[in-house]
Amino acid sequence: MMQDRKKDITVGVLIGNICAAHTDDMLNGLVNKATEEGVKTLFFMGAHANCFDELYYYEGGNKEQKYLFQFNTIFDYATMGKLDLLIVVYSTFYLYMGETKDEFFSRLKGLTIPVLIVGDEYGDYANIISDNEDGIRKCMEHLIQEHKCKKIAYLSGPKENNKDARERLHAYYKVMEENGLEVTEQMVEYGDYSENAAVFFGALLDHNPGLDAVVCANDTMALSGYKECRKRGLEPGVDIAITGFDDVPEAKSEKPALTTIQQNSYDLGYMAMRQAVEICLTGEVTSAKVPVYFIHRESCGSEKDVDGIVCKFSKEDTYEQIARKCTVATLQNGFLYRISFAEDKIIYNTLFELFYYIVENSLGDEEQVQKYNMHYIENKLNELLASKKLAVSEFITAFCRQLADISFLEISKSKQMRITNLLYYILGYMQNTTLIASNLRNDVLQRNIWTTPFITRDMLANIDDEKQMYECLMERIHFMQVSNAYLFLLPEVQINHSVRDWSCPKCLTLVAKMVNGEIVSLPDGIYLDATHGLKDIISWEECMHMAAYALFAGERIYGILLCELNTENITSMYSVSLHVGSALQFIELTMNQRAIEEQLKKRNNLLNMMSEEDALTGLYNRRGFFENAMLCLEQGKGQYIFCIYADLNNLKQINDQFGHKEGDFAIRKVAEYLQGGLRDTDIVGRIGGDEFAALAVIPSEDMGERLEQRIKGIEKRFNDASDKDYYVETSIGYATFRWREKMSIQDMLSQADKMLYENKKNKRKNVRRQLK
Repeated sequence: MMQDRKKDITVGVLIGNICAAHTDDMLNGLVNKATEEGVKTLFFMGAHANCFDELYYYEGGNKEQKYLFQFNTIFDYATMGKLDLLIVVYSTFYLYMGETKDEFFSRLKGLTIPVLIVGDEYGDYANIISDNEDGIRKCMEHLIQEHKCKKIAYLSGPKENNKDARERLHAYYKVMEENGLEVTEQMVEYGDYSENAAVFFGALLDHNPGLDAVVCANDTMALSGYKECRKRGLEPGVDIAITGFDDVPEAKSEKPALTTIQQNSYDLGYMAMRQAVEICLTGEVTSAKVPVYFIHRESCGSEKDVDGIVCKFSKEDTYEQIARKCTVATLQNGFLYRISFAEDKIIYNTLFELFYYIVENSLGDEEQVQKYNMHYIENKLNELLASKKLAVSEFITAFCRQLADISFLEISKSKQMRITNLLYYILGYMQNTTLIASNLRNDVLQRNIWTTPFITRDMLANIDDEKQMYECLMERIHFMQVSNAYLFLLPEVQINHSVRDWSCPKCLTLVAKMVNGEIVSLPDGIYLDATHGLKDIISWEECMHMAAYALFAGERIYGILLCELNTENITSMYSVSLHVGSALQFIELTMNQRAIEEQLKKRNNLLNMMSEEDALTGLYNRRGFFENAMLCLEQGKGQYIFCIYADLNNLKQINDQFGHKEGDFAIRKVAEYLQGGLRDTDIVGRIGGDEFAALAVIPSEDMGERLEQRIKGIEKRFNDASDKDYYVETSIGYATFRWREKMSIQDMLSQADKMLYENKKNKRKNVRRQLK
C-alpha cells in the first residue's frame, strides 16, 4: 500500500547553478533516492555560472549578458506542474538573480503544496542544511590546537541572505572567543563564493600582517587565495595556513592540497529526497542537518595528505573479519556517500563478498589455494565501478591500498607474491575499465557538441514547414541519446526586461513530443495550463525523471523544453535549449520580415497600379503602357510584333452635345473594344485624351489584321444594339514588324499612326444618330 502511494508522488526540484562542481553530486543524490522510492521527479534547471558573473558584473557585460536572469523564469513553471512537493535547492542559486530572497519566495506563495529548502532556510518552510557550525569548529580547533595558530582571519560568503555564510561566520566568531583569540573588524572580509573573491583575500593579507591562517567559507575562494599569497611571497601551507569548505575536486589536486570540510552534496540531495517523500506520505514537516567531515591536508601545515584510514589487522582476525575491515576502510577512503551507505547495503555486500573471496583464496593453506576466478572478480569490480555512489578514482586507490595491506600480513612470500600479482592485475583492470568509460563519455560529449549547432540549421532549413521543423528538432535530441522530450511554446512571444516584470504565462501549447523515441509533431489540442499540468501531460511510464529548460533569446521568451534527465548530458541539453531559443528568435524575425515585405509588396503594387493605371478605363496610362510594352518586346524574340494606334472619333461632339459624362462613357467603351478584341497577355493603354495604343506578340504576320477586324466587329455590334443617341466609333491604324534587337515602340506607333491618319479621313461627320 505504501509503495503504491509513492508511485503517485511527483516531486519538483528547482536547481540554480547547473554549472557548479557540486550540482552533479546533488542531482545524483536526488535522482537515486527518488528511483529507490519509486517517485517521479521534475527538475527545473536554471543556469548561473561564475563566467556569467565575470562577463557582466565585473566587465560591464553586453546586451545578451543582461538577460541572463531569464534562466530564472523556468522556476515559475513549477506552479504549472501539479506537483505534490517542491524542493528548492537554494544553495545552488547564483547570487545575482535580479531579485532578493523575499522576492523570490514570494513567487511561490501561490503554491498549495509543501516546500522543502535545501542549503538555506526561509520562513516556516522545512529545510535541510549541512552542519556548517560543526565543520568550521573542527577546522578552527585543528588550526589552534595542532598548528598553534592564533592570528586567524576569515573570508566569509555573502553578507546577506545566505544561511551557510551566516552560520559559518558565526562559528568562526564563537571558536575565536572560546579560545580567547582577538578578532578585529579588518580580520573579516565578505566574498561571493567565486574565484573573484581573490581581491578580498588580498585585503585580508594587506590589512593583517603576520597572519597565521585564513579560514575561507568555501574552497573556490580559498584556492583563489593561493595566487594572492604567492604575489606577496607567501607559500600556502608553509608561511600561512589556508582552509576551505566543500571539498571540491580541485581541493585535492591543487598544490598544496587544500585542507577543507567535506560537505557531501550527494548526501544532501539524497537526504532531501528522503525527507520529501516522508512529508508527502505523513504530512509532517520537519527539518534536518547533514553531517560534514573535516579533512586536513598540506595547506594547513600538515606534512602530507593524510586522507584515508589504514586497516589494522591482528593475528586473531578471521577471513571474514579481515574482509569486513577492508570493506569499511575502502568505502570510507573511497568517499562513499555516507547517508546512502547507511541505508543501502548492496555496495557494502558486493565489496565484502569480493574481499572475502580474495582473502580466502590468498591466505588459505598452500594446498587448498586455487587459481583466482578472474571472471568472478571482474564482474564484482564492474558492479562497483558502475555505481554512481562511489568516487571512482578514490575508490580504486582505496581498494588497492587494502590489498597492499593484506600483502603485508605475516604470510609466506609466495602468498605475498600471489596477492601482489593480483593487486597489479586489478589495478590495471580498473584503470582500463574507467578509461574506456571515460572515453565513451567523451565520445558522447563530443557527438553532442557537434550535433547541437545542427539543431539551429535544421530548424531554419524547415522554416516553411512547421511540422517538419519540430520533427527535425526531436530527431536531433534523440540522436543525443534522449528518448523522451516535450516542447511547449507560448501562443505569443513574451517580452521580459526584468525578473520583477515577469509573470508566468497562463497557457502554453505542446507543439512536439517524443515518447520512447516515437516523435509526434503538432499534436492536436494539448495545452499546459491550470487544468492540465506537466504531471498530467508527461508519459511517466517511459521516464521517471524529467528536466525543464527555459527557451529564450535576449528579452524574448518562447516557452520551455522538457527532456528526460540524464546527469551526464545536462550541459548538452542546456546548450540545446539556448540553440532552440536562438533559432526561434531567428524564425520570428524572419516571419516578421516576410510579413513586412508582403505588406510593402502590396503597397508597392498599389502604388504601381496607381502610377501606371488610367483611372477612367482601368487600362495602362501612358507611362504604364510604354514600360510594360518594353517588357513585352523582350518576350517576342523570333516572332512578330503587332502595334495598334486607335482614336475615339468625334469626342468633342459627344462632350458638347451630350455632356462630359457621356464622353467618359464613350472612352470607357473604346477600352472595352480593345480589351475584347485582344488577348489578356497583350498590352493596352490609354496614352492621351482620346488616344489608345496596344502592342502584342503574334506568331504570324497575318494575325494582326484578324485582331484589328475582331476589334471593329465588337464596335459594330455595340453600335447596332446601342440605345445611345450617338455613335461610339474609332479610327484604327496598325503595323506588324518582325522582331529585332533594339526595336523602338515610338517608331512602331508612328507607322501605325500613318494608317490611323488615312482611316480617320473616313470617319462619320456627325456623331448623332437617329433612333427608330
